[in-house]
Amino acid sequence: MSMYPKTVRYEKFDWSCQITEKLDGSNIGFGMSNTKKFFVFFRNSWTTLDFKSEKITYDGYPGLTEFVSVNADQLSKICPGSVVFGEWISKQSKTHKTGEHVEHGFYMFAKCRIQYGFDLGYGFKNLSLESLNYDVNNFMYAWGGELPGCIKTVPVVLNDIPVFECTAERLDQIYQQLSKERPYTPEGLIIAINNKKDIVKFVKNKIVSNKEGDLK
Repeated sequence: MSMYPKTVRYEKFDWSCQITEKLDGSNIGFGMSNTKKFFVFFRNSWTTLDFKSEKITYDGYPGLTEFVSVNADQLSKICPGSVVFGEWISKQSKTHKTGEHVEHGFYMFAKCRIQYGFDLGYGFKNLSLESLNYDVNNFMYAWGGELPGCIKTVPVVLNDIPVFECTAERLDQIYQQLSKERPYTPEGLIIAINNKKDIVKFVKNKIVSNKEGDLK
């Protein structure tokens, strides 16, 4: 046993980054505990859901109630112990003029594991998310290998760009190019680094690293 972790060898470090578009929606998540209870997560709360007997109204999230109800069969097949997070873009979204330009729905940006026993009375303050991963190419594994049709993913702007190329100047160029391709003004970029386990956001010429426990 060692108190200090080993330093990663140069040749074993993943120097590639994945850049996705930062969508400006509402942060929500879906998950299944190891005891097979389905959860809907919000920024500072969560609720359980029994698909067979309940229909919960999600105030403040237009369209989410219908989405969960219509896609209950697909959502409930998420692997036990898995949680996915994403942006909920509603038809009423003004930022993206969704009715004109961006299809409403759930845009997944991360997957992770939830510790065993979370739903056995420990409470939200003791919630621990493990194995966070922001690689869009791995999102399907939260459902055992096939992403449900109702789950969208955040748009990938660039794949496998070397981390040393992600300078402020280069990111600004990428952002400006993205702005030309979109019929709306993009909020920014998300850069997944360190084997896609950490993220940095580039928002209107500002670079901000993610804080522990803060998903976008």
